[in-house]
Amino acid sequence: MVIKEYMDGSCKITVSDDCIEPPEEVQKIIERVSMIVVAEERRRQYEKEKEAPA
Repeated sequence: MVIKEYMDGSCKITVSDDCIEPPEEVQKIIERVSMIVVAEERRRQYEKEKEAPA
């Protein structure tokens, strides 16, 4: 759905709500991304420890 349309010089700018998510979905996205980041940090730490001399 188009929220707003306006002109900036010769450019027509259209703002739509296609990518706007409800707060509940935003929270789920944040949780999924956080889990990916934590898993990657753990993997990097594991690789670093594996490479370190014992």
